[in-house]
Amino acid sequence: MTRVSVVLAPNPGIMTGAGTNTYLVGDGDALACIDPGPQDDAHLAAIEEAVRSVHGRVDTVLLTHSHPDHRPLARRLAERSGATLRAFDPRDDGAQRLLDGDAVHVGGVTLRAVHTPGHAGDHLCFHDEAAGELFTGDHILSGMTTVINPPDGDMTDYMRSLQRVLALRPRLIHPGHGRTIENGVEVIEEYIAHRLEREAQVEEAVRRRGAAVAPIDVVPEIYAAYPEALHAAAARSVQAHLDKLVREGRARRVDEGERRLYAVPEPPPLHVWSGCRRCARPGTIPGRRAPSRPAPWRHLMGEMVEFPSNGQTAQAYLATPSSGSGPGVVVIQEWWGLVPHIKDVCDRYAREGFTAIAVDLYHGAAASNAEPDEAGKLMMELDVPRAAKEMVGAAQWLAASDRTTGEGIGTAGYCMGGGLALYLATLSPLIRATVVYYGVIPWESVKPDYSKLNGPVLGHWGSRDSFNPREQVEALETAIRDAGKHVEFHWYDCDHAFFNDTRPEVHDAQAAQLSWDRTLAFFRQQLVTR
Repeated sequence: MTRVSVVLAPNPGIMTGAGTNTYLVGDGDALACIDPGPQDDAHLAAIEEAVRSVHGRVDTVLLTHSHPDHRPLARRLAERSGATLRAFDPRDDGAQRLLDGDAVHVGGVTLRAVHTPGHAGDHLCFHDEAAGELFTGDHILSGMTTVINPPDGDMTDYMRSLQRVLALRPRLIHPGHGRTIENGVEVIEEYIAHRLEREAQVEEAVRRRGAAVAPIDVVPEIYAAYPEALHAAAARSVQAHLDKLVREGRARRVDEGERRLYAVPEPPPLHVWSGCRRCARPGTIPGRRAPSRPAPWRHLMGEMVEFPSNGQTAQAYLATPSSGSGPGVVVIQEWWGLVPHIKDVCDRYAREGFTAIAVDLYHGAAASNAEPDEAGKLMMELDVPRAAKEMVGAAQWLAASDRTTGEGIGTAGYCMGGGLALYLATLSPLIRATVVYYGVIPWESVKPDYSKLNGPVLGHWGSRDSFNPREQVEALETAIRDAGKHVEFHWYDCDHAFFNDTRPEVHDAQAAQLSWDRTLAFFRQQLVTR
């Protein structure tokens, strides 16, 4: 059984509770120290005494995030103990980079890093899967609420990260502040419910004002039971909720000079969902809203555009974030064609702040989910050289567009598009990050030169995927790594096309969400200028 001991830092306060928990974790003499805490001589001495008391040594220092009540002592402890210091954000204290999914083996224990942005962009939790224990830093606390403080704090990311740790089903939670939580799953569910309830309160409070208001204006109403000393922090939390609503199109910002104001419009008439199951046309049922993630007829937020490609004109679907610009992503279709699902994927990227474009590689042709033979025919008849020029042209068009910001362009391909995304990344130096969803190149004549990749590759694969045998995928991974390029492949216990939510026979909601979280974190890390 994993041995866990805690050394409480002497930094009690309104935001830290009794103080920061510094954890010593391990089964043997080698220990991992999680969150050494503030720069305090007495706390350093207490950590070292706790290590001596178990006849151990600190082998690895791990950081959940970089806030001043968690990180400052890390470098001194690492230097005095000869330990390796690891964090998501290396900074200037000698830390080695620790990425989502990385495993840390120390003292007979394996701790896996789980990127959980929200409280902080660099936040990690550490999961001891064998013991069913999760070290949550400030992501989940005991006896107090996590602060989400924009801009580094992000409520959209935080809610997504809560769903991600819920999927881990931890038995115990060791928080950064407060006592160990024994009913881990129940507490995470309560956290999610609380945030959704608060979001509804914020949305309604701002809507009732009828005009644009500052976050602090609604704090006395929503946080009436809280002392006034906490109202400034509460206003930051309200802002985080409103920023999430803006991103989802449910609120808008109306700034006046340096004042950040928000308005929430009255909800539109309730549209309903009952129509013909055979033709998939929506109907109406009074008093029922359409589901937030409906099937292929869902309303699309983008537009069709044209751009020059090798002396000709190509067409594509373009989705732009509500801010008007964002890092560019070239989305590449499945073998079905530029169908509503792929357009919706572009919309999802746009809602997350990216400018996404999907080229119509079949030039108007497409196959429905019920026509796999037709889809296979369209794929094998694809004019690959022309498609390559169109994909490169799309990347060039994005890079030159005022709708695109950041450093370089990303590409994400699904099914057939996964292989094409890799191919595009070897053809265009503009591509700085590539995401492959369960797709290899099906054309024997196409042989990408992976040495020409200009950025890392992230892949998502289903372990029950009969289209992409594991040995074939592992050979692809080896080829990319042998070319001297960074590649990270994740496996999910599901079928081919698990991300496609228009195909219920293969769609896996949990794997789709986890892969989406990893994809967003990857693109934000590689493409977003900070």
